[in-house]
Amino acid sequence: FRDMQRGKHVGKLVIEFDELTNKVRTQPVGQYGVALDPDASYLVTGGLAGFGLATAFRLQQNGARYLVLISRSGLDREEARLGVQQLQALGVTVKVVRADVSDIERMREVFSTELVDIPPLKGLVHSAAVLDDSTIANIEIEQINTLLQAKAMGAWNLHRLTESMDLDFFTMYSSVTTLLGNPGQVNYVAANTVLESLARCRKAQGLAATTYGWGPIADTGMLTRNPEVLTSLKQVMRITELRSEQALDFMDNSPSGNYANLFYFNLDWGRVKQLNYLKSTFFNWIDEVNSSENRSADDVVSIREIMSLPHDEAIGVIALALKQEISFSMKISVESIEDSTSIADIGVDSLMAVELGLWIESTYGVKVSSFAMSVSSTVISIAEKIVESFSAKQTDVEDQQVSEILYVMKEKHGVIYDSDKVKEALAEVGE
Repeated sequence: FRDMQRGKHVGKLVIEFDELTNKVRTQPVGQYGVALDPDASYLVTGGLAGFGLATAFRLQQNGARYLVLISRSGLDREEARLGVQQLQALGVTVKVVRADVSDIERMREVFSTELVDIPPLKGLVHSAAVLDDSTIANIEIEQINTLLQAKAMGAWNLHRLTESMDLDFFTMYSSVTTLLGNPGQVNYVAANTVLESLARCRKAQGLAATTYGWGPIADTGMLTRNPEVLTSLKQVMRITELRSEQALDFMDNSPSGNYANLFYFNLDWGRVKQLNYLKSTFFNWIDEVNSSENRSADDVVSIREIMSLPHDEAIGVIALALKQEISFSMKISVESIEDSTSIADIGVDSLMAVELGLWIESTYGVKVSSFAMSVSSTVISIAEKIVESFSAKQTDVEDQQVSEILYVMKEKHGVIYDSDKVKEALAEVGE
């Protein structure tokens, strides 16, 4: 404004405000926490159990009076029958459809014959999902197909059948794992990534679409039937569970507009902040990610102490630490873990191997490859890989020090030294 007042500029002044730099955000306007049309129908896939059923109740609370709940198992389960009865008691007309949403022919039949006697469809939530976890090294094609069918093909079929409709919302439930990753759920991450791409595609076409990347919801749904998955998420990513009510409150108040992919989760950012994807500007709002983090002095001294030991002793020290970590995770005694026994025979599965690899990275600052962490590895072989990584890092540091000394001596003092002699001098100083 001062520049404009002085009148010394040529042309127009453009004022730019960088939200990421200034860390100021406008308060979003919620899009779901408003009254739904009581004379319209709303569809929920996977709507007869778990989080899908919880979503149906939230739609009722927001004013929906006609619900279409699609499930492969229909009313076979007591949870489904009880849920429908409760919704009906609240004044909702419930249409239960037994169908596999990934079967396009069956879904065409549903839309052409079974939904004709209800009010026009104005919104849907794709909540259908299954779990069949695996790491990429061990995944089978059937596991990939199972997840892609339920989530990705189901979403695509819904898109094809409704793209000519004027929907108020087309909501798909994704997962925070597409944002943060989870080595033990490669097929689940892939399927949810398809949903997020579909949402962006629909947005580009001017159609309604939003995905919600949920953190683990622990009080209902898949994780109540698969508690080991929640345990893995908490140990690997230090991510904590949500209640379904919290998640649905977030969805009610989520921002309207052009947001295709939204995420809601609780995470220990300090535990994962060194991962490369957190360097994206997407995470510039997270103070914990942008704050500096240095390895503690105790950790550095510990590594130096290990490196000062003879090679075999260093391997032994790390092997003991590995056994203590495995012992803690599996609730077994350290003494029962043999150095030469494969971690698979000890009882470590592929997901636990991933967790152990992340613990190694967090504790020692080195990455151990998936091959080195295969379930056929032994405690000793993993310890050897860690010591090798220490040695490689030490060599890199020494080479960098030598290069810097040679450069300074040449540029500042005009003296050219032999690199081997500089290494010898550094070794003497170190002693």
